[in-house]
Amino acid sequence: MDCGAAPRPRYFPGRLFHGRQYRAEAVGRDGRGRAVSACLDLAPSADALHRPANRLYERRFLRRLRRKAGARAARHPALYRMPPLGEIRSIRDFDDRVTAPHMGYRDAVDYYDRASAARLLHQIRVPTLLVHAEDDPFIVVTEESRRRIAANPALTWLATRYGGHCGFLQPANGREDAYWAENRLLEFFQNKLTAMRHAETAGVGYERES
Repeated sequence: MDCGAAPRPRYFPGRLFHGRQYRAEAVGRDGRGRAVSACLDLAPSADALHRPANRLYERRFLRRLRRKAGARAARHPALYRMPPLGEIRSIRDFDDRVTAPHMGYRDAVDYYDRASAARLLHQIRVPTLLVHAEDDPFIVVTEESRRRIAANPALTWLATRYGGHCGFLQPANGREDAYWAENRLLEFFQNKLTAMRHAETAGVGYERES
């Protein structure tokens, strides 16, 4: 068996990012990527989460954060000095009193400014698909971030009118199942693979940034 004659398989490392702690900046570190409902702008998104319509989700999220923070402080009391966690009533307050001081930031404002992925969008050099629903109740993508996305040819911006927060579903049909966002990921990678094959056939190099 001549294993040397076998075609070399192609691998497309894709990373799926959800939520506020997984920033799209990591997409640029290795392989092709995709960010779904990613929190690019931390400050306006934290404020949107505190709107009355989103308070139920924020309270649930805070309960989980307070529980984890309390458990960590109980295991490592010398490392984590927690404020009275029961007094925290918003994500911004949690970030100001817990996240920032324990992660080396001055306060929530400093954390949001330095940790937001939006400031690094121009540095992404691998093909990356960004999926966002315009009716997402608490993930806010600012106009400045949208301009940065449009200015970077490595980024593909796919915005839908509906979808909420990570709710990209569709009626299953003969070609695709109900998972609309996952199908867009496969389509995105397939288009990149086709472009690579065409470039190789034409005897030219394939630009990763395209």
